[in-house]
Amino acid sequence: MEAEFDHIAKEYDATFTETTVGRAQRTVVYDLLNECVGDWEVQSILELNCGTGEDAVYMAKKGARVLATDISTQMVQVTKNKTQEFPNVESRVLDINLLEKLGQKFDVIFSNFGGLNCLKEEEVKQFMINAHNGLNEGGKLILVIMPSLCLWESFYFSSKLKFGEAFRRRKKGGALAQVEEKLIRTYYYSPQFIKQNSKGFHPVKLAPVGFCVPPSYLDNWFKNKPRSIQKLIKLDKSLLKFNKLAALSDHFFICLEKV
Repeated sequence: MEAEFDHIAKEYDATFTETTVGRAQRTVVYDLLNECVGDWEVQSILELNCGTGEDAVYMAKKGARVLATDISTQMVQVTKNKTQEFPNVESRVLDINLLEKLGQKFDVIFSNFGGLNCLKEEEVKQFMINAHNGLNEGGKLILVIMPSLCLWESFYFSSKLKFGEAFRRRKKGGALAQVEEKLIRTYYYSPQFIKQNSKGFHPVKLAPVGFCVPPSYLDNWFKNKPRSIQKLIKLDKSLLKFNKLAALSDHFFICLEKV
């Protein structure tokens, strides 16, 4: 798997992590994480596609032991710099398709904000097998994935008469997503597809992330409207129990337990 995100490592926090929308969606993810993980201090966590280490810092502060990995050497370097004060975090370059080469097992495997959307369908199927093998008994696989339909996106682009963009997530073979100056092939998966390929797992939680809070490319609409974004966060949190909305949101959160 190619390291597509080296070029944005230094700017990623500014362009997503620290944006109004980025923080809003992460707030919802953390509420769901806390619900599913339980006692953080006894957990060994493998984070895949760790990006700049924002989530590794959060989990380390909770007391978990974290191995933060990414295929991008530049992202891993940013993570190392960000987590150097935490002895319970190790950072390492790892291709998600070579998960089995780690040769160790974890209590939790976690991938946030579309890490699996970089994988082709067959790669996702193999990843689910590798993740199952890489978890301790009763371990949890927690994923935040972009589904194949996002109502916010469809309404936004339809209002601009850009109907190809409005339903781009449904294209067979993935769609090209603009990430700074690069076009990156991105694949979108429904919650049903993930469940169908989760043999050996029991579903624990499915919830929408970003049903009311918009996709990150609409951040300019909200960065000077703190009251509006807080209302949308509150609405999103009130809708977490409506798991059917997961397939219509910017992302969905799914927690699967190894059985």
